[in-house]
Amino acid sequence: MFFKNNDEIIAHLLDAISKIDKTEVQAILQEASVKKIDLNIHTNKFVTPLHWAILKCHVGTQDDMLEIIEQLYQTGIDLNKPSNDSKQYYPLHTAARRGLPMVVEWLLEHGADPMAKDTANKIPRHYVWSTLNAKISNKNEVNGENNQDYIDRLIQVNDLLDNSNTTAFCFIL
Repeated sequence: MFFKNNDEIIAHLLDAISKIDKTEVQAILQEASVKKIDLNIHTNKFVTPLHWAILKCHVGTQDDMLEIIEQLYQTGIDLNKPSNDSKQYYPLHTAARRGLPMVVEWLLEHGADPMAKDTANKIPRHYVWSTLNAKISNKNEVNGENNQDYIDRLIQVNDLLDNSNTTAFCFIL
């Protein structure tokens, strides 16, 4: 697999992550390592490859995506690098608001900062509570997913953040 330039490597990495192709991700990461490519860069989508993995993760793919996240982590990826858009979400913000408890737990165990603030000065827990508030208000299925399942996952994420020694207090808006 020899890519012409760094942009091509990153594009193929994002594609392999989207497909949850662990073998392809590993091969691309090895080539990126040989070429000394910084995987903490922001892509043309304003996110790092770690953010991209979290954005492409769903409740049913958390196990496989965690293997990819671990592969990225082994390359020295920064767990506390915000996105490069107007919101500047951290990976933990994204995993928390998407209700991905396994990913949130992994990030916390590996050093993600539960008190990291985005440009709105909000920590991950704020997004859990604001999403919970919205989901509780809307009892219908969203995107084919049972709302109660999503609510249960958000509560699980909140508990993980609670147990991460944060002292923040959030209000339901």
